[in-house]
Amino acid sequence: MFQQLLLDSLSREVLNRGLIHAERGSIALASDQGLNRSQNQDKALSMKFSQEDEQLFLLALADGMGGMRDGKRCAELALAAFCSSILESDNNNSLLSKALIATEKCNQTVFEEYRGNGGCTLSAILVSNLNPPVTINVGDSRIYGQDKNKKLIRLSIDDSLAEAVGGVGTELLQFIGMGDGIRAHITELDEVVERVYLTSDGVHYIEPKTLSQIVENSDNVVQVVERLLAIARWCGSPDNATICAIDLQLLNTNEREATGLYSEVIDPFGRTIFPVISHTDKVKQQHLQVSPVVNDSNQKQDESNKSECEENIKNEEVKHQLNDDKYPVKKESVRRTTKRKKSSSRPKVAEVEDFQLTISTCDHSDRGTDEDS
Repeated sequence: MFQQLLLDSLSREVLNRGLIHAERGSIALASDQGLNRSQNQDKALSMKFSQEDEQLFLLALADGMGGMRDGKRCAELALAAFCSSILESDNNNSLLSKALIATEKCNQTVFEEYRGNGGCTLSAILVSNLNPPVTINVGDSRIYGQDKNKKLIRLSIDDSLAEAVGGVGTELLQFIGMGDGIRAHITELDEVVERVYLTSDGVHYIEPKTLSQIVENSDNVVQVVERLLAIARWCGSPDNATICAIDLQLLNTNEREATGLYSEVIDPFGRTIFPVISHTDKVKQQHLQVSPVVNDSNQKQDESNKSECEENIKNEEVKHQLNDDKYPVKKESVRRTTKRKKSSSRPKVAEVEDFQLTISTCDHSDRGTDEDS
């Protein structure tokens, strides 16, 4: 149930670019279709959920492979399968085991549909309040770390001919969707790393020295995300550009939700709260029936938000520049600590027996128009 709901959310229509932050600025995600692509085949998300005494955060990025079939669809399938596997994993499994099983599941899910003719990369980090963080990487999306001295450290190696075996070329030796033989790079994060960045090649194509200087001279992860996305576009934006960032020192992993029955998922274009079934509660799954009204209301909500955004773009002539003043992010944390006035534009909630599924999207009206939309 969760996997299909998440897949539906990831495959919805969105604007050409979006940026959002959560958890009091400790997590930031952004994605830009770019100036030279007709479709954004990058997908990224952050997921927050609980398993008994463990509070977990997951950031993941998938980049659909060019030259193969349906890169966007492959990235959506991979992230939906990866996240559902983590969410439904046995509570007694270690983070390393959870990550390995989830990677194998998303690889098999994509392979079963495309038989090796479609695929994507995968970069992810799994954070727990009880265990050291774990990073996962397959393909040529990358993982970077930043230590307490703000120095940028590359944590992953591309699965390309050039980097993996010292050959020539950017062809990938392995990817999600290849089937048997995949060997994901799964490691525990070194304790000296305080911030982690996941990037698609539309971001890290920037000259390495420039990339390091931007990261090391930014005050926080939100600023890093804003600036790197801006630089990627200013440098010609040859590919889809996506970045996920997490500040492990600022993130409060001990703050728990009232119940473990819900999972919050955030992508660069909005946030969703899903009903979930834990590993220990799977026996109850046969008693849950998802009303068709849920999907209908989600579709209507997405269509309504899309129409509103298109109307704003049509009526307002705003020159879009990505800088600190003209590319604001949505100033909202996942859990609000201050009272807000009641608004008539509250997210719609569809009831599913004892659960609720809430779809919420970003307010794009304050971000200007996309030059190529």
